[in-house]
Amino acid sequence: MTMENGIPILVVDDEHGMRSGLADVLEEKGYQVSTAESGYQALERAKRIPFHLVIADLRMPGLDGVEMIEKLKKIDPGIAIIAMTAYASDLLGTEALKNGAFDCITKPFTIEEMDMAIEKSLRRRELYQEKKQLSEELDKARERLNMMEEQLIRSRRASTVGRLGAGISHEVKNLLGIISVSAHYLKDKLDNGTPKAAKHLENIEREVRRSNEIVVDWLNLCLPATTAARPTQINEVIEEVTSLIEHQLSLQNIETRRACQENLPEVMVNPNEMKHVLINMILNAQDAMPQGGSLKIETRMKDKNGRNYIQIEITDTGCGIPEEIRRSIPEKFLTTKGGKENVGLGLPISYKIIQNYRGWIDVSSEVGKGTTFVINIPVPTAQEDKGFKPEIEQEANTAEEILSLIRSSQFGMTLAEVAIALPHNFEEISGTINKLAGEGKLEKEGKLYKATG
Repeated sequence: MTMENGIPILVVDDEHGMRSGLADVLEEKGYQVSTAESGYQALERAKRIPFHLVIADLRMPGLDGVEMIEKLKKIDPGIAIIAMTAYASDLLGTEALKNGAFDCITKPFTIEEMDMAIEKSLRRRELYQEKKQLSEELDKARERLNMMEEQLIRSRRASTVGRLGAGISHEVKNLLGIISVSAHYLKDKLDNGTPKAAKHLENIEREVRRSNEIVVDWLNLCLPATTAARPTQINEVIEEVTSLIEHQLSLQNIETRRACQENLPEVMVNPNEMKHVLINMILNAQDAMPQGGSLKIETRMKDKNGRNYIQIEITDTGCGIPEEIRRSIPEKFLTTKGGKENVGLGLPISYKIIQNYRGWIDVSSEVGKGTTFVINIPVPTAQEDKGFKPEIEQEANTAEEILSLIRSSQFGMTLAEVAIALPHNFEEISGTINKLAGEGKLEKEGKLYKATG
Protein backbone atom coordinates (compact mmCIF):
# COMPACT_ATOMS: atom_id res chain seq x y z
CA MET A 1 0.00 0.00 0.00
CA THR A 2 1.43 3.37 -0.96
CA MET A 3 1.20 6.48 1.21
CA GLU A 4 1.53 9.13 -1.48
CA ASN A 5 -2.05 10.47 -1.50
CA GLY A 6 -2.90 10.76 2.21
CA ILE A 7 -1.76 10.70 5.80
CA PRO A 8 -0.85 7.17 7.00
CA ILE A 9 -3.04 5.99 9.88
CA LEU A 10 -3.00 2.68 11.78
CA VAL A 11 -6.27 1.43 13.35
CA VAL A 12 -5.74 -1.15 16.15
CA ASP A 13 -8.70 -3.07 17.62
CA ASP A 14 -9.33 -6.75 18.38
CA GLU A 15 -12.96 -6.34 17.27
CA HIS A 16 -13.10 -6.92 13.50
CA GLY A 17 -16.29 -4.88 12.97
CA MET A 18 -14.91 -1.82 14.75
CA ARG A 19 -11.53 -2.13 13.04
CA SER A 20 -12.82 -2.53 9.49
CA GLY A 21 -15.71 -0.05 9.86
CA LEU A 22 -13.44 2.78 11.11
CA ALA A 23 -10.89 1.96 8.40
CA ASP A 24 -13.55 2.27 5.68
CA VAL A 25 -14.73 5.66 6.99
CA LEU A 26 -11.19 7.05 7.20
CA GLU A 27 -10.28 5.80 3.71
CA GLU A 28 -13.33 7.62 2.34
CA LYS A 29 -11.88 10.79 3.83
CA GLY A 30 -8.59 10.30 1.93
CA TYR A 31 -6.40 8.78 4.63
CA GLN A 32 -4.09 5.84 3.90
CA VAL A 33 -5.27 3.28 6.46
CA SER A 34 -3.67 0.09 7.77
CA THR A 35 -5.18 -2.15 10.44
CA ALA A 36 -3.93 -4.46 13.18
CA GLU A 37 -5.89 -6.82 15.44
CA SER A 38 -3.41 -6.86 18.35
CA GLY A 39 -0.82 -4.70 20.03
CA TYR A 40 2.04 -6.95 18.87
CA GLN A 41 0.88 -6.78 15.26
CA ALA A 42 0.62 -3.00 15.54
CA LEU A 43 4.24 -2.74 16.74
CA GLU A 44 5.51 -4.84 13.84
CA ARG A 45 3.71 -2.64 11.33
CA ALA A 46 4.89 0.57 13.01
CA LYS A 47 8.48 -0.60 12.60
CA ARG A 48 7.98 -0.87 8.82
CA ILE A 49 5.71 2.10 8.11
CA PRO A 50 6.14 5.66 9.51
CA PHE A 51 2.53 6.21 10.62
CA HIS A 52 1.52 9.74 11.51
CA LEU A 53 -1.37 8.57 13.69
CA VAL A 54 -2.40 5.42 15.56
CA ILE A 55 -6.02 4.93 16.76
CA ALA A 56 -6.00 2.08 19.27
CA ASP A 57 -8.39 0.33 21.62
CA LEU A 58 -7.03 0.14 25.16
CA ARG A 59 -8.39 -3.24 26.22
CA MET A 60 -7.03 -5.98 23.99
CA PRO A 61 -5.83 -9.51 24.73
CA GLY A 62 -2.07 -10.03 24.99
CA LEU A 63 -0.45 -6.60 24.87
CA ASP A 64 -2.93 -4.00 26.12
CA GLY A 65 -3.22 -0.52 24.69
CA VAL A 66 -1.24 1.26 27.42
CA GLU A 67 1.83 -0.99 27.00
CA MET A 68 1.53 -0.73 23.23
CA ILE A 69 1.50 3.10 23.41
CA GLU A 70 4.67 3.08 25.52
CA LYS A 71 6.44 0.87 22.98
CA LEU A 72 5.15 2.88 20.01
CA LYS A 73 6.65 6.03 21.53
CA LYS A 74 10.02 4.31 21.66
CA ILE A 75 9.77 3.52 17.94
CA ASP A 76 8.67 7.08 17.05
CA PRO A 77 8.48 9.68 19.87
CA GLY A 78 6.50 12.03 17.61
CA ILE A 79 3.75 9.63 16.58
CA ALA A 80 0.19 10.84 17.32
CA ILE A 81 -1.99 8.38 19.27
CA ILE A 82 -5.72 8.40 19.98
CA ALA A 83 -6.86 5.91 22.62
CA MET A 84 -10.35 4.34 22.45
CA THR A 85 -12.21 2.87 25.42
CA ALA A 86 -15.73 1.60 26.07
CA TYR A 87 -15.60 2.70 29.72
CA ALA A 88 -16.35 6.33 30.57
CA SER A 89 -14.28 6.18 33.76
CA ASP A 90 -11.60 3.82 32.49
CA LEU A 91 -8.33 4.28 34.43
CA LEU A 92 -6.49 2.92 31.39
CA GLY A 93 -7.48 6.09 29.56
CA THR A 94 -5.69 8.21 32.16
CA GLU A 95 -2.62 5.94 31.95
CA ALA A 96 -2.68 6.16 28.16
CA LEU A 97 -2.58 9.98 28.29
CA LYS A 98 0.30 9.83 30.77
CA ASN A 99 2.22 7.48 28.44
CA GLY A 100 1.92 9.79 25.45
CA ALA A 101 -1.53 9.46 23.90
CA PHE A 102 -2.69 12.81 22.52
CA ASP A 103 -6.39 12.13 23.14
CA CYS A 104 -8.77 9.53 24.58
CA ILE A 105 -12.23 9.00 23.05
CA THR A 106 -15.07 6.96 24.55
CA LYS A 107 -17.04 4.39 22.54
CA PRO A 108 -19.52 4.79 21.04
CA PHE A 109 -18.42 8.03 19.35
CA THR A 110 -19.71 9.97 16.37
CA ILE A 111 -17.66 10.45 13.21
CA GLU A 112 -17.59 14.18 13.99
CA GLU A 113 -16.00 13.46 17.39
CA MET A 114 -13.41 11.23 15.76
CA ASP A 115 -12.70 13.89 13.09
CA MET A 116 -12.08 16.49 15.80
CA ALA A 117 -9.79 14.12 17.73
CA ILE A 118 -7.82 13.29 14.56
CA GLU A 119 -7.44 16.94 13.57
CA LYS A 120 -6.28 17.92 17.06
CA SER A 121 -3.84 15.00 17.33
CA LEU A 122 -2.32 15.58 13.89
CA ARG A 123 -1.88 19.26 14.71
CA ARG A 124 -0.05 18.33 17.92
CA ARG A 125 2.16 16.02 15.88
CA GLU A 126 2.99 18.86 13.48
CA LEU A 127 3.93 21.08 16.42
CA TYR A 128 6.13 18.31 17.80
CA GLN A 129 7.91 17.93 14.45
CA GLU A 130 8.39 21.69 14.14
CA LYS A 131 9.80 21.85 17.67
CA LYS A 132 12.13 18.94 16.92
CA GLN A 133 13.37 20.60 13.73
CA LEU A 134 13.93 23.92 15.51
CA SER A 135 15.80 22.11 18.28
CA GLU A 136 18.07 20.41 15.74
CA GLU A 137 18.70 23.72 13.97
CA LEU A 138 19.45 25.34 17.32
CA ASP A 139 21.94 22.58 18.15
CA LYS A 140 23.63 23.07 14.78
CA ALA A 141 23.71 26.84 15.28
CA ARG A 142 25.17 26.37 18.76
CA GLU A 143 27.80 24.03 17.33
CA ARG A 144 28.68 26.55 14.59
CA LEU A 145 28.85 29.32 17.20
CA ASN A 146 31.21 27.25 19.35
CA MET A 147 33.40 26.55 16.32
CA MET A 148 33.45 30.24 15.38
CA GLU A 149 34.32 31.18 18.96
CA GLU A 150 37.15 28.66 18.96
CA GLN A 151 38.40 29.95 15.61
CA LEU A 152 38.26 33.53 16.92
CA ILE A 153 40.32 32.57 19.96
CA ARG A 154 42.84 30.82 17.74
CA SER A 155 42.91 33.80 15.38
CA ARG A 156 43.58 36.22 18.22
CA ARG A 157 46.28 33.95 19.59
CA ALA A 158 47.86 33.66 16.14
CA SER A 159 47.67 37.42 15.70
CA THR A 160 49.52 37.96 18.99
CA VAL A 161 52.14 35.38 18.06
CA GLY A 162 52.49 36.99 14.64
CA ARG A 163 53.11 40.43 16.11
CA LEU A 164 55.77 39.05 18.43
CA GLY A 165 57.21 36.56 15.98
CA ALA A 166 59.21 38.94 13.79
CA GLY A 167 60.94 40.60 16.73
CA ILE A 168 61.70 37.31 18.47
CA SER A 169 62.98 35.78 15.25
CA HIS A 170 65.25 38.78 14.71
CA GLU A 171 66.81 38.29 18.14
CA VAL A 172 67.22 34.54 17.61
CA LYS A 173 68.85 35.06 14.22
CA ASN A 174 71.27 37.50 15.84
CA LEU A 175 72.23 34.83 18.38
CA LEU A 176 72.61 32.22 15.64
CA GLY A 177 74.77 34.63 13.69
CA ILE A 178 77.10 35.09 16.65
CA ILE A 179 77.32 31.34 17.22
CA SER A 180 78.05 30.73 13.54
CA VAL A 181 80.73 33.42 13.37
CA SER A 182 82.33 32.16 16.59
CA ALA A 183 82.38 28.58 15.30
CA HIS A 184 83.94 29.70 12.03
CA TYR A 185 86.55 31.75 13.92
CA LEU A 186 87.47 28.85 16.24
CA LYS A 187 87.58 26.37 13.37
CA ASP A 188 90.20 28.50 11.58
CA LYS A 189 92.29 28.59 14.77
CA LEU A 190 92.31 24.80 15.22
CA ASP A 191 95.20 22.72 13.98
CA ASN A 192 94.86 19.30 12.39
CA GLY A 193 95.67 17.60 15.68
CA THR A 194 92.27 18.25 17.21
CA PRO A 195 89.81 16.23 15.06
CA LYS A 196 87.25 15.81 17.86
CA ALA A 197 87.05 19.56 18.42
CA ALA A 198 86.65 20.08 14.66
CA LYS A 199 83.84 17.51 14.60
CA HIS A 200 81.98 19.30 17.40
CA LEU A 201 82.38 22.63 15.62
CA GLU A 202 80.91 21.07 12.46
CA ASN A 203 77.99 19.84 14.57
CA ILE A 204 77.49 23.38 15.86
CA GLU A 205 77.53 24.82 12.33
CA ARG A 206 75.08 22.18 11.09
CA GLU A 207 72.63 22.77 13.94
CA VAL A 208 72.89 26.55 13.47
CA ARG A 209 71.86 26.10 9.82
CA ARG A 210 68.97 23.87 10.85
CA SER A 211 67.87 26.33 13.54
CA ASN A 212 68.03 29.16 11.03
CA GLU A 213 65.79 27.23 8.64
CA ILE A 214 63.22 26.85 11.43
CA VAL A 215 63.39 30.58 12.21
CA VAL A 216 62.95 31.43 8.51
CA ASP A 217 59.89 29.16 8.40
CA TRP A 218 58.57 30.91 11.50
CA LEU A 219 59.03 34.31 9.84
CA ASN A 220 57.24 33.06 6.72
CA LEU A 221 54.33 32.04 8.92
CA CYS A 222 54.21 35.29 10.92
CA LEU A 223 54.83 37.91 8.25
CA PRO A 224 52.37 39.00 5.54
CA ALA A 225 52.66 37.55 2.05
CA THR A 226 54.80 39.61 -0.31
CA THR A 227 54.75 37.59 -3.53
CA ALA A 228 52.31 38.41 -6.30
CA ALA A 229 49.95 35.83 -7.74
CA ARG A 230 49.56 35.34 -11.47
CA PRO A 231 47.40 33.17 -13.77
CA THR A 232 48.78 29.64 -13.39
CA GLN A 233 47.89 26.27 -14.88
CA ILE A 234 47.98 24.05 -11.82
CA ASN A 235 48.56 20.81 -13.75
CA GLU A 236 51.82 22.24 -15.09
CA VAL A 237 53.01 22.98 -11.56
CA ILE A 238 52.16 19.42 -10.49
CA GLU A 239 53.97 18.00 -13.52
CA GLU A 240 57.10 19.98 -12.68
CA VAL A 241 57.06 19.01 -9.00
CA THR A 242 56.45 15.31 -9.57
CA SER A 243 59.15 15.12 -12.26
CA LEU A 244 61.63 16.41 -9.69
CA ILE A 245 60.62 14.13 -6.85
CA GLU A 246 59.25 10.98 -8.52
CA HIS A 247 62.63 9.26 -8.73
CA GLN A 248 63.29 9.87 -5.04
CA LEU A 249 59.94 8.31 -4.19
CA SER A 250 60.58 5.25 -6.37
CA LEU A 251 63.80 4.56 -4.45
CA GLN A 252 61.64 4.14 -1.36
CA ASN A 253 59.29 1.80 -3.23
CA ILE A 254 56.52 4.43 -3.45
CA GLU A 255 54.40 4.32 -6.58
CA THR A 256 53.31 7.75 -7.82
CA ARG A 257 50.13 8.11 -9.86
CA ARG A 258 48.57 11.22 -11.36
CA ALA A 259 44.96 11.68 -12.45
CA CYS A 260 44.75 15.29 -13.59
CA GLN A 261 41.60 16.61 -15.24
CA GLU A 262 42.45 18.16 -18.59
CA ASN A 263 41.71 21.73 -19.68
CA LEU A 264 41.35 23.12 -16.17
CA PRO A 265 41.04 26.92 -15.98
CA GLU A 266 43.93 28.94 -14.60
CA VAL A 267 44.01 29.99 -10.97
CA MET A 268 45.65 33.01 -9.36
CA VAL A 269 48.63 31.69 -7.38
CA ASN A 270 52.35 32.19 -7.10
CA PRO A 271 53.87 29.12 -8.83
CA ASN A 272 56.88 28.96 -6.52
CA GLU A 273 54.67 29.05 -3.44
CA MET A 274 52.50 26.29 -4.88
CA LYS A 275 55.61 24.19 -5.50
CA HIS A 276 56.53 24.73 -1.85
CA VAL A 277 53.07 23.52 -0.77
CA LEU A 278 53.08 20.46 -3.02
CA ILE A 279 56.65 19.42 -2.22
CA ASN A 280 55.98 19.76 1.50
CA MET A 281 52.87 17.57 1.32
CA ILE A 282 54.51 14.98 -0.92
CA LEU A 283 57.55 14.73 1.38
CA ASN A 284 55.24 14.36 4.38
CA ALA A 285 53.51 11.53 2.54
CA GLN A 286 56.89 9.96 1.79
CA ASP A 287 57.86 10.04 5.46
CA ALA A 288 54.52 8.43 6.34
CA MET A 289 55.37 5.43 4.10
CA PRO A 290 58.84 4.23 5.23
CA GLN A 291 58.10 0.72 3.93
CA GLY A 292 56.77 1.95 0.60
CA GLY A 293 53.23 2.46 -0.63
CA SER A 294 51.18 4.46 -3.08
CA LEU A 295 50.86 8.21 -3.65
CA LYS A 296 48.06 9.54 -5.85
CA ILE A 297 47.68 13.15 -7.00
CA GLU A 298 44.39 14.16 -8.61
CA THR A 299 43.01 17.45 -9.90
CA ARG A 300 39.45 18.38 -10.72
CA MET A 301 37.09 21.35 -10.81
CA LYS A 302 34.30 21.45 -8.23
CA ASP A 303 31.39 23.82 -7.65
CA LYS A 304 30.75 25.06 -4.11
CA ASN A 305 27.96 27.54 -3.44
CA GLY A 306 27.99 28.71 -7.05
CA ARG A 307 31.77 29.26 -7.14
CA ASN A 308 34.20 27.05 -9.08
CA TYR A 309 37.25 25.71 -7.29
CA ILE A 310 40.24 23.72 -8.47
CA GLN A 311 40.89 20.78 -6.15
CA ILE A 312 44.27 19.12 -5.74
CA GLU A 313 43.89 15.83 -3.90
CA ILE A 314 46.99 14.14 -2.48
CA THR A 315 46.40 10.66 -1.06
CA ASP A 316 48.93 8.31 0.53
CA THR A 317 48.68 4.81 1.97
CA GLY A 318 50.87 5.62 4.96
CA CYS A 319 50.50 5.39 8.70
CA GLY A 320 47.76 8.03 8.96
CA ILE A 321 47.41 10.94 11.38
CA PRO A 322 45.76 10.56 14.80
CA GLU A 323 42.65 12.71 15.27
CA GLU A 324 44.17 14.86 18.04
CA ILE A 325 47.10 15.80 15.77
CA ARG A 326 44.96 16.24 12.65
CA ARG A 327 42.79 18.89 14.34
CA SER A 328 45.88 20.92 15.25
CA ILE A 329 47.65 20.91 11.88
CA PRO A 330 46.74 24.47 10.78
CA GLU A 331 48.29 26.17 13.79
CA LYS A 332 50.63 23.85 15.68
CA PHE A 333 54.42 24.01 15.40
CA LEU A 334 54.66 20.44 14.14
CA THR A 335 54.95 18.11 11.21
CA THR A 336 53.01 14.89 10.73
CA LYS A 337 55.93 12.76 9.62
CA GLY A 338 55.43 9.18 10.72
CA GLY A 339 52.07 10.03 12.27
CA LYS A 340 53.85 11.61 15.25
CA GLU A 341 54.37 15.19 16.33
CA ASN A 342 57.78 16.59 15.36
CA VAL A 343 59.10 20.13 15.19
CA GLY A 344 58.25 21.77 11.89
CA LEU A 345 56.22 24.48 10.17
CA GLY A 346 55.70 23.02 6.70
CA LEU A 347 51.98 22.29 7.02
CA PRO A 348 50.97 25.51 8.84
CA ILE A 349 52.85 27.52 6.21
CA SER A 350 51.13 25.54 3.45
CA TYR A 351 47.75 26.28 5.05
CA LYS A 352 48.60 29.97 5.23
CA ILE A 353 49.72 30.12 1.59
CA ILE A 354 46.45 28.57 0.38
CA GLN A 355 44.41 30.86 2.66
CA ASN A 356 46.17 33.82 1.05
CA TYR A 357 44.59 32.72 -2.26
CA ARG A 358 41.11 32.63 -0.63
CA GLY A 359 41.27 28.85 -0.54
CA TRP A 360 41.48 26.18 2.13
CA ILE A 361 42.85 22.70 2.79
CA ASP A 362 40.75 19.74 3.95
CA VAL A 363 42.36 16.70 5.52
CA SER A 364 40.98 13.25 6.27
CA SER A 365 42.96 10.38 7.71
CA GLU A 366 42.63 6.92 9.20
CA VAL A 367 45.43 5.57 11.34
CA GLY A 368 47.05 2.61 9.64
CA LYS A 369 45.39 3.24 6.27
CA GLY A 370 46.52 6.63 4.99
CA THR A 371 45.84 10.34 4.65
CA THR A 372 44.21 12.59 2.06
CA PHE A 373 44.84 16.34 1.75
CA VAL A 374 42.51 18.29 -0.55
CA ILE A 375 43.67 21.76 -1.59
CA ASN A 376 40.83 24.05 -2.75
CA ILE A 377 41.72 27.14 -4.81
CA PRO A 378 39.04 29.44 -6.28
CA VAL A 379 38.82 30.00 -10.03
CA PRO A 380 38.70 33.76 -10.80
CA THR A 381 35.28 34.87 -11.99
CA ALA A 382 34.74 36.98 -15.09
CA GLN A 383 34.14 40.04 -12.90
CA GLU A 384 37.36 39.63 -10.93
CA ASP A 385 40.60 41.26 -11.87
CA LYS A 386 43.08 38.48 -12.59
CA GLY A 387 45.81 40.66 -11.20
CA PHE A 388 44.65 40.46 -7.59
CA LYS A 389 47.21 39.98 -4.85
CA PRO A 390 46.81 37.58 -1.93
CA GLU A 391 44.18 38.80 0.50
CA ILE A 392 46.45 39.50 3.45
CA GLU A 393 49.24 41.25 1.52
CA GLN A 394 49.83 44.68 2.94
CA GLU A 395 52.43 47.45 2.82
CA ALA A 396 54.93 47.18 5.64
CA ASN A 397 55.21 50.27 7.85
CA THR A 398 58.98 50.49 8.01
CA ALA A 399 59.52 54.25 8.31
CA GLU A 400 60.89 53.99 11.86
CA GLU A 401 62.20 50.42 11.74
CA ILE A 402 65.68 50.20 13.23
CA LEU A 403 68.38 48.35 11.28
CA SER A 404 71.28 46.70 12.99
CA LEU A 405 73.19 44.49 10.56
CA ILE A 406 75.58 43.32 13.26
CA ARG A 407 74.91 43.73 16.96
CA SER A 408 77.29 41.58 18.95
CA SER A 409 79.23 43.44 21.62
CA GLN A 410 76.85 42.35 24.37
CA PHE A 411 77.48 38.69 23.53
CA GLY A 412 81.21 38.77 24.25
CA MET A 413 82.70 39.32 20.76
CA THR A 414 84.22 42.55 19.59
CA LEU A 415 83.57 43.91 16.12
CA ALA A 416 87.25 43.38 15.33
CA GLU A 417 86.91 39.66 16.09
CA VAL A 418 83.85 39.48 13.86
CA ALA A 419 85.77 41.22 11.09
CA ILE A 420 88.59 38.67 11.30
CA ALA A 421 86.14 35.75 11.07
CA LEU A 422 84.11 37.07 8.15
CA PRO A 423 85.39 36.27 4.63
CA HIS A 424 84.59 39.79 3.37
CA ASN A 425 84.68 43.37 4.51
CA PHE A 426 81.76 44.67 6.53
CA GLU A 427 80.51 47.85 8.07
CA GLU A 428 78.12 48.20 11.00
CA ILE A 429 75.26 50.51 10.16
CA SER A 430 72.23 51.42 12.25
CA GLY A 431 69.47 53.98 12.15
CA THR A 432 66.03 54.38 10.65
CA ILE A 433 65.51 53.15 7.11
CA ASN A 434 64.65 56.67 5.92
CA LYS A 435 67.86 58.03 7.46
CA LEU A 436 70.08 55.31 5.98
CA ALA A 437 68.44 55.60 2.57
CA GLY A 438 68.97 59.38 2.65
CA GLU A 439 72.66 58.79 3.38
CA GLY A 440 72.91 56.45 0.39
CA LYS A 441 73.68 53.40 2.54
CA LEU A 442 70.44 51.63 1.55
CA GLU A 443 68.50 51.41 -1.70
CA LYS A 444 64.93 50.19 -2.18
CA GLU A 445 63.92 47.33 -4.45
CA GLY A 446 60.14 46.97 -4.41
CA LYS A 447 59.22 46.67 -0.75
CA LEU A 448 62.70 45.52 0.32
CA TYR A 449 65.84 47.49 1.17
CA LYS A 450 69.40 46.31 0.58
CA ALA A 451 72.80 47.75 1.47
CA THR A 452 74.57 49.66 -1.27
CA GLY A 453 78.14 49.14 -2.39
